[in-house]
Amino acid sequence: MISLVCYVTLDKLFAGCILYADDILLLSSSCHGLQSMLHICNEFGKRWDIHFNPAKTQCVTFGGQAPRQCNLVVGGKSLTWSSKLKYLGCSIKSGSCEFDISSAIGKFYSQFNNIMAVLGKQKNEMAAIHPMNSYCLSSLLYACETWSLKASSGHSANVALNNTFRRIFNCCWRESPKMLLFYCDVLPIAHNVDEHRILFYKKLKCHSCFRVLAKICYPEILSIANKYNIHCLDVSVGQVRRCVWQLFVGSLM
Repeated sequence: MISLVCYVTLDKLFAGCILYADDILLLSSSCHGLQSMLHICNEFGKRWDIHFNPAKTQCVTFGGQAPRQCNLVVGGKSLTWSSKLKYLGCSIKSGSCEFDISSAIGKFYSQFNNIMAVLGKQKNEMAAIHPMNSYCLSSLLYACETWSLKASSGHSANVALNNTFRRIFNCCWRESPKMLLFYCDVLPIAHNVDEHRILFYKKLKCHSCFRVLAKICYPEILSIANKYNIHCLDVSVGQVRRCVWQLFVGSLM
């Protein structure tokens, strides 16, 4: 599958082709550039007997409207512009670059319902918390380090987590279940995402090939860290987790 994005700027670093297994992501600031890259892919495919499927190829524009008058072609077949890009399990809306996590929330509910069905009515509450936290929540937070969400989307994810605790303990239907999260050692969605972002940044800057990206992300990550009284990103992983947890505990007072 080939995914096409028209207009991407990442500081002064240009990455025109990103590959993972058989998924190719082509980046260009112009339709002419995209078409040239498609031609290269097509010629390579002819040489090595690789066939690109136009039906699985998505064209998306970020930062503006899709240029409908631009006709991109691969293998002699025209491509259409999409309203959403799905790459490596992540759905990103065109124009706004906002992540669409509606499918992740649906998957979260589905996985949780399966767990509850297996446990049955005579369930032990703590026996339900562990698989929900390790299986369902990790699925919901997949790639959350890169999330760009509207407040409504973040609220929907938090509601999904809260509802699981309400159902497991059959209480707090008209009030916040934050105390339940506290006693079960589970962070709310917003705190969880912030912790993931800070820890992911620490991994980025440890790899030479990602240091440029880490440098670009530094101001935003430091701003997030400051909310948790973390003023230096060289602190240990344990310290990051303690600071995030302490702020959550403080919000309960």
